[in-house]
Formats: sequence, structure tokens, C-alpha cells
Amino acid sequence: MRRLIPLLAGVLLAGVGASHATSIFSPLGIGVWHRNETAYSAAVAGANVTVSDSVYFSLNNPASWRSHGLTRYTAGMVSDKTRAEDTSSDDVADNLWFPSAAIALPIYKSVGLGLMYQSLTDYDYLVFRRETYKIQEPIDTLAPYDVLKRIQGNGGLSRAGVRVAMSLSAAVHAGVGFDYYFGEIEQLTTLQFLQGSYLRSGRFVRHEFSGIGSSAGVTFAPDSATALAITARVPTVLTVSTHLTIEGGDSTNLADSEYELPLSVTLAGRRDFGRMRVMARGTMEMWEEATREIDRSQRYSNRIELGAGAERLPLRVPLVSGWEELTYRAGVRYLQEYVEAGGNPLETYGASLGCGIPIAGGRSMLDLAFWLDLRGSIDGNGARERIFGVQLSVSATERWFTRRSRRR
Repeated sequence: MRRLIPLLAGVLLAGVGASHATSIFSPLGIGVWHRNETAYSAAVAGANVTVSDSVYFSLNNPASWRSHGLTRYTAGMVSDKTRAEDTSSDDVADNLWFPSAAIALPIYKSVGLGLMYQSLTDYDYLVFRRETYKIQEPIDTLAPYDVLKRIQGNGGLSRAGVRVAMSLSAAVHAGVGFDYYFGEIEQLTTLQFLQGSYLRSGRFVRHEFSGIGSSAGVTFAPDSATALAITARVPTVLTVSTHLTIEGGDSTNLADSEYELPLSVTLAGRRDFGRMRVMARGTMEMWEEATREIDRSQRYSNRIELGAGAERLPLRVPLVSGWEELTYRAGVRYLQEYVEAGGNPLETYGASLGCGIPIAGGRSMLDLAFWLDLRGSIDGNGARERIFGVQLSVSATERWFTRRSRRR
């Protein structure tokens, strides 16, 4: 355990200063939902929903937090390079963020209690646009003025949650979760007139989100090689407090409004063939049915995510060493975002590779994942991104609160 403390501290501190990533599509909605699970999950395209053992548990399936007699915890960090381009230019951004942290505690027999944090969306961006405005002159004529518009966004949505899970029988496991959603998105718009007597004007808007939601999950494992799972997040209404400031004018708090996170349902399965494990999952979020009192002009679509992954399990025999100790993983995924761009759904295609390295005598794992995502298209969305990411996380176990006997 002592050997893991410096590593965990380094992982946490590296991500504290940058909790969100940056995308050219961040201005849409309340931001782009980014990767917020572990490196294990990223390597298998999020298809590890049914996995629950003495080391791993899925952050998005409450049933996987049931007790295995050990305290399990995980934390990690992500670094990616995003190349974005539209019809006129391109740009490269290097991002570093802290996606999640969690701890699962054994309570009584199969009952487990968990605490978690996840960073959900990214609203960071900076856009410059040159536009022409027509302004009323004193002689009752409209005069054109060239304007440099600077739009800067910041913030995102996160959640902190509690999970309770247990085994209802040898084959059926269930769990529930309760989450507090919080965060804010800020937008600063500045107009700089490039000619005439007008100098600058601007507007600052901040939306603060808060709300409580719940989720549930059930895993059915008829044998050690097979598992099926279903999870659901009930619709969650967030309260939105809005603050508006106009440069050279008034600052005011507007009336509170509402923003709904819709019903989300995930189906997943896993099958082991000797040392080879294959898994898949599909998620549907009903954004078209969600109500919202902000961002009404943005067109929403149902969010669909499909993922399939495979892993080659280590050789479990005494005195094994070298490459046979590692777990090798790969995955592919498809994602249709909840926001549209250019009048068309925003789609992502991705592939990933990864591995799990045993540490601390095999009781814990150091997980690595590498992925490439292709998001959007010039023809359909007016812009596209190529994202290459690297994720590192530690999944560790410890037998806490156990008295060790001493031999005299």
C-alpha cells in the first residue's frame, strides 16, 4: 500500500489544474461529454459495464459496486492532442484533465458502499469571428461596420455520487446510485469595432447548475463466463441560476430556470472464451424528449453510444512472468452526440488499445489506454476533429480494518 501512495498522489495532482478538455464543438449545448471513466474502460470502448471483481468495477453500473471483501479505489488522468479544422483554418490543442475518482467499500457480506466523482462535460473554447454589422447613424441611415467578435467559454458539468450494491442471489446483483450534479458554464462575448467611433462592447453570461439524480443497475451472471447488465438513469431536472453582465451597463441575476438530463438506458453483455473475453454495450439517452429553458435555439438529438471490446486475460499459473502477466485490450466505438452541428448529428468513430500491468504483488493494476477518435465532418458539420489520447489510471485494492495477528 505504501508504494502506491506516491503514484496515486501524482495522478491526482497532475489532473487538479485541468478538469476539462477542449473541443471545437464545446460551444454547443452545455458542452461536449468527454471520456470520464477509467483507462480500463477507455481501452475496451466503455464495454466493461458487467465487470465486477476484486480489482475492477464500472463507474456507470451501480450493481458492480457490490462487495468482494476488499476496499477498491481508482483514479486517473487523461492527456490528448486534438487537431480541429473547418473550411478556413485548423488548430491543435494539447489537453490534460482529471476524469474521475472512486472508492468502493465492503460493508456487510455482499453489501458494498461507494463514493465517486466524475467530470462530465467540457465547455472550454475561444473563437474569433470577423463580421459586418449595420448600425443606425444619426442621419437615419444604416452604416456598415467591421467587427471582430471574440467569444470565450469556460466550465462544464460534474457529479459526485453515492452507490449502494448487493447480491440478491448467486447470479443476480443490483445497485442504486444517487448523484449531486453541479457546475457552471460561462460565456464572454466581446465586440471590437474596427472603424468609426465605436470602441468595445461586451456581454458576460454565467449559468450555474445544480440538482440531484438517481440511477439503478442489475447484473445477471448465470456462470463465471457470462454476464448481462441493464442500467438506467432517471430523468434529472437541474436548477439553473443565470447571471448577466453587460459592459458599461447593468449586472443582474435572472430568474432561475430548468435544464433536464434525460432518461438514459444501457444494455451490456460479456462472454469469456478461455483467456479471451469479449464484451459489448449500447446506450440511449432521450435528449429529444428532454425539457430545457436555456439553449432553446440549439437542436438536440438522442445520444447513442455503441461500444465493443475484447481483452486477453493473463495466464493464471504459478511462477508466470514477463508478457504473460499483462492483460491486453482493444475496442471500437460509435457515438452520436446529443447536439447537432451544421444541421446534422455530430458523430464520432473511435478505436482504442490498452493493457493492464499488475503491481503491488498482483493485488492492484496500472492501466494504460491509447485511442483515436474522429469527430464530425467538414461536409456534414462544418468542422471535424482528430483526437489522439493517452489515459493512465490505477485500480488498487486493500484489506482495511483487519487486525493482523502477530506470531510470538
